[in-house]
Amino acid sequence: MNVIGIHDGFVSTAALAMDGRLVGMASEERFTRVKNQGGFPNNTIRWLLDKFSPPKIDFVSLAGKFPPIASPDYYRHGRHRIYDALAGGIPSAFQRSHVFRSIINGCCARTIRQRIATTAAALGNFGISAPIAAYDHHTCHALAALHTDPSYTPEERAIIISIDGSGDLLSGGVWETQKHQLRQLAAFSSFDSLGILYSRTTLLMGMKPHEHEYKIMGLAPYASAALAQRSASVFRSYFTLRDGLFPVNRSGAWGGRMVKRLHRDLFLHRFDSIAAGLQTVFEELYVNLIANWRDHTGVSHVIVTGGCAMNVKANMLLAERLGGKASVFVMPSGGDESIALGAAMAGIPSGDISTRPAMAHLYTGPSYTDEQCFAALNAFPGRLRWDRPERLEVTAAQMLAEGKIIARCVGNMEWGARALGNRSILADPSRIDTVTRINRVIKQRDFWMPFAPSVLSERASDYFLPLPALSATPYMTTGFRSTDLARKHLVAALHQADHTGRPQFVSEHANPPYYALIKEFERVTGIGAVLNTSFNLHGKPIVNTPTDALETLLNSDLDGLMLGPYIVTRRD
Repeated sequence: MNVIGIHDGFVSTAALAMDGRLVGMASEERFTRVKNQGGFPNNTIRWLLDKFSPPKIDFVSLAGKFPPIASPDYYRHGRHRIYDALAGGIPSAFQRSHVFRSIINGCCARTIRQRIATTAAALGNFGISAPIAAYDHHTCHALAALHTDPSYTPEERAIIISIDGSGDLLSGGVWETQKHQLRQLAAFSSFDSLGILYSRTTLLMGMKPHEHEYKIMGLAPYASAALAQRSASVFRSYFTLRDGLFPVNRSGAWGGRMVKRLHRDLFLHRFDSIAAGLQTVFEELYVNLIANWRDHTGVSHVIVTGGCAMNVKANMLLAERLGGKASVFVMPSGGDESIALGAAMAGIPSGDISTRPAMAHLYTGPSYTDEQCFAALNAFPGRLRWDRPERLEVTAAQMLAEGKIIARCVGNMEWGARALGNRSILADPSRIDTVTRINRVIKQRDFWMPFAPSVLSERASDYFLPLPALSATPYMTTGFRSTDLARKHLVAALHQADHTGRPQFVSEHANPPYYALIKEFERVTGIGAVLNTSFNLHGKPIVNTPTDALETLLNSDLDGLMLGPYIVTRRD
């Protein structure tokens, strides 16, 4: 059975499962070159059909029953503005009720039917006439997380917790799972959304919601404890936990009204104080909520997903809290880009996935042949030099050891928000001057934002204090406290204020060429890691094609590029 899963909202994505196994997945932004591209993922679906040539599409699964938000601009109009107004006049207890959601669902039944009809028309352009069904937004989050967890076994009883912004009138939920069957234990209303609190504070600080929350997290450690607590006291007055198990928004505000209230309550608070106060309270709520559900259910394995699960500092504290009680797996890219995968899994008959293997890696996007790379090189006459070294990784490792900053566009593009080596900018992590150079003249991004290290898996304990609760850590999902050696070898790839790191632990079986590169760099320098940041310029999505990679090389201060089998540099 061949199933396409579609998320047509912000960071729209499509996934193809054939005979119960994911074969390809990518986000539309990588094809249109518009960061966080929303709307129907036409280009991604075309790529899936061309690449994998399924003889027939048997079923199409939509992630979410309501038409999703395709851009943050939508908050200025549409149903979010209506809900914003309702939130100020309807008792909060009623907004949390199943009755309220049933009324809204009933009023919007026609909208849901139109969504499926619109999807059918779009799929008709590809000759697809398969049945279509729409699945709950957060159930898709849960199924995607389950499918990416290599440590979960079907016989095991586990819980999946989704903590998000808003989708299908909810901000998250809790499921118990065993033998790949889900039983919902709880649902969190949109009015009580921890994600909305974080995104509206991001907007308050003049940044883009759904995109720049990571900047708030990165800024937080720079504030003093006193300043952090001053702002934290404001955020604590907004949210609490009921019975330790349900987030409760006691501010009476939501959406735009929340921004106005935050502006009033945080007037004259410093920007770093606001960031630190928000992060502190978010960590308290997030960790306590998940830990309390673990204690409430008594399970030995916890799976965490949703947009809020992208907060690596909170995940670090969660892993420390659960140590000795349960193992925890964090969905590799828990934002809405993941729900296309969950939708695809939802559309597969349960018997077809009962023995399914978890995804072994996230390299599910396009790859390009040597001939395609060569053709792209020749499309820029007189502007490039290139060589095809006999030992590509050896040459690249030597360049890194010499202090050069190079990019890597090799193999299948990774899916998700984080670059995992195949579409990455790499550098020597021991050179602190690298931070300024990448931020100013390559990435053109805010000075306080940290980079991440890609670390040989066998060197993990040399550089980071262990988190025994974590069941898998190859995807940069969790912060780690660093060792003294890391503060020497990896200084440029750690947070400059608190010296934590967000490592990708690289094993040979997951990505042999990338592992070989880092291993050669270790042989030359003694350092078992490289600095890794996404291969893109500020405001652009991560590169996809050889042409994307070459254009980025030509419009930045990169010293070189690994493109397929080639090493490429600019002509001066």
